[in-house]
Amino acid sequence: MLRWPALREVLAARAETDDQFASLCEIYAEAHEALEAWQRSGHALAAARASEYQDMLAEIEGDILDKIDVRR
Repeated sequence: MLRWPALREVLAARAETDDQFASLCEIYAEAHEALEAWQRSGHALAAARASEYQDMLAEIEGDILDKIDVRR
């Protein structure tokens, strides 16, 4: 996870032992790629779609941090 370089080892270890967590990380990565694509896009709806993906990423980030007990 590029956003949390200090947590990479913790995230990777958890993903190796928890399939649901690994899926959540994959969803995060896919959503991040989509966000970057929309940010580069010249499409009329690009800004709106990028905003939607930013919101989605924030929610997924919260789920990930909750699962590794970082925010508690």
